[in-house]
Amino acid sequence: MDQNQKEHHFNCPNDYLSFYGIDQCKLSVHKQLKLDGKTMVQIFEPANAKNTVLLIHGYFDHSGSLKNVINHFLSLNYRIVSYDLEGHGLSSGNRGEIQDFADYVGSLKEVLAFCKKSEFYPSTVIAHSTGAAIFTDYLLQYRKHFEKVIYFAPLVRPANWRYVLTASKIVPIFKQKLTRKFAKNSGDVDYLAFVKNDPLQCRFISISWVLAMIRWNKKLEEYPPSTQDIYIIQGSLDETVDWKYNVTYLRKKFPFAQIALITDGGHQIINDSPVIMKQVFALIDKYRLS
Repeated sequence: MDQNQKEHHFNCPNDYLSFYGIDQCKLSVHKQLKLDGKTMVQIFEPANAKNTVLLIHGYFDHSGSLKNVINHFLSLNYRIVSYDLEGHGLSSGNRGEIQDFADYVGSLKEVLAFCKKSEFYPSTVIAHSTGAAIFTDYLLQYRKHFEKVIYFAPLVRPANWRYVLTASKIVPIFKQKLTRKFAKNSGDVDYLAFVKNDPLQCRFISISWVLAMIRWNKKLEEYPPSTQDIYIIQGSLDETVDWKYNVTYLRKKFPFAQIALITDGGHQIINDSPVIMKQVFALIDKYRLS
């Protein structure tokens, strides 16, 4: 077991599905496998799957955190491929740590290569927060194009950016990690309670992750804009990322980007109140069919 990793084992994949509320009635195939013994990839497949969607979760989270999106696309007969980032969920690595965001991009490339080899390359990519940051880097660096790309609350800069920059010069002298404070980032009180007791949630903020994120921000400036069309769904009450800056920035990097602002939506807009969730999935389906 990796340093700082809280040990937890599900007795079988069905225990995982049940614990995270993934609809087993719609599932024909569920596979869990580790690429190179490190990156946990999960495949959720209904009978007669017609297309594939790739999901990329955000910081602290894991594939199980995306259960609402998984269930929605299972109901639409999509095959879902999701993977846990390094140091997250069932993947290897010290919890929540990364030395360079390039490592995240490298894992993404491995997952996409696996999908291509398996003959279910994704037509749609959906990414939340840090997952969107990773995919943004991939799109801009490698000039790739996908049929549909959806971002939820994408990370470019976190909230309180100036404070983060200042603290990043002082905190590493004294500490390498900080205890996580669980934010009220959703209007769903049951979700907020569940996250606090989720054994696969990260419990610490890694200073190395923060420093890597700051370096990634500078690197992003080097990439020219992309013609990839992306659809950004952003909550107006998001206090985790600097969403006004981020949306403006992403519009410059992706001139064909479309933006949907959800009034009263939080950072966990994919795990929000029923009213918010109804709006989110209506927007997803409209974009998906456009």
